[in-house]
Amino acid sequence: MIVLLSDTVSLNPALAATLRREVCRRKRSVAYISSSPQRYPRKWFEATVNEYARIDPNIEVAYFDLAEPYQSLSRIREFGTIHLSGGNTFEFLDSLRQRGFSRILKSHLLNGGLIVGVSAGGIVLTPVVTTAYIAGDAHDGDPQKIGLGFAQFEFLPHFYGSESEMEAIRKYSLKTPNDIYACDDQSGVVLHQGRVNLYGNVVALRRGTFLDGSEVALGKTAA
Repeated sequence: MIVLLSDTVSLNPALAATLRREVCRRKRSVAYISSSPQRYPRKWFEATVNEYARIDPNIEVAYFDLAEPYQSLSRIREFGTIHLSGGNTFEFLDSLRQRGFSRILKSHLLNGGLIVGVSAGGIVLTPVVTTAYIAGDAHDGDPQKIGLGFAQFEFLPHFYGSESEMEAIRKYSLKTPNDIYACDDQSGVVLHQGRVNLYGNVVALRRGTFLDGSEVALGKTAA
């Protein structure tokens, strides 16, 4: 199962209940994969620890830094949930590729694990990460735009439907063959057994056209 979010704070009640159920049924253990190194007191990591504690006080969250070459990633197999954090999408994608993280994610899904991708951590799971530009990310030079492809649609977090946002995403949708799901900070998209489930305020687009719920296609995951 894959859960794509903008944030973990004040989630839609149905989405929060789904996240709580799925994390708790997987040993209440979360491997937090930081998009970039965090120095103590690691405020973004600690904020996520606190959010999971609100979900269930017995959830264990451990910090992993892809930029630390001596940190073994083999321990991640012990965790039921992999949490891909927010940050700069392009830099995060580079780090994931350098550490061969796709293999870990694929094995995790095949073994019934849960992946939670938050903001940039959600975008990197899609076929291309171009929506990161709309979300405000920047990168020096010519960044890698091909995502990890665990979801066969594109994702735009932190979307509140302003006129400028709607126009930007509509124009981009005309240029991509992929469906796009855009959501605000309380909402999200859940992929399970090849089906896309939308929670809260999620906008779906296909080739420049806004879709209603009956037109949303089934999604595909790597497992």
